[in-house]
Amino acid sequence: TSKMADSFLRAVPVFSSLTDEQRRKLAECVEAVELVDGEYVCQIGDAADSLFIVKSGEVVCTGEDKQELLRVQAGHVFGESCLEASDEPVRKANVVAVGEKTELLRLTRSVVTAQLGELAEVVIGNFKRKVMDGITINGTAIWPQLSLEGQETLIDNLREVAYEAGAD
Repeated sequence: TSKMADSFLRAVPVFSSLTDEQRRKLAECVEAVELVDGEYVCQIGDAADSLFIVKSGEVVCTGEDKQELLRVQAGHVFGESCLEASDEPVRKANVVAVGEKTELLRLTRSVVTAQLGELAEVVIGNFKRKVMDGITINGTAIWPQLSLEGQETLIDNLREVAYEAGAD
């Protein structure tokens, strides 16, 4: 199983730049998770203790109002909130399996930070890129309109702010 996980991790963009040794160590620690259509991976407010890689199928991320925020397909990562600097990070979205069968690879926060440390920054940056890639204004995607330098400047200056519902 760890050989299969290792070869799969090699194909996942966020892990492709790791050394063979780093990937091997991660592969030894992955846990396979199988879900059926409509099954929740996590819900808003749950402890964010794991990072997930979609091996097959897809998941939908929704907000509190159950509105779809984005879809994550095979080869992509979600659950980056587990890598926040907070001692007890929580999930910021509901994540639900879509389709007959969804296969995930789960890496716990402690494994990722122990094995990779600085990768947390890379994953958070990639998450910011994923969010920015989904933003459109009047039907036009904003992210592709920016130069690479503009994209990096925006990512470097993008900060997450949380607001309580109903607060001014």
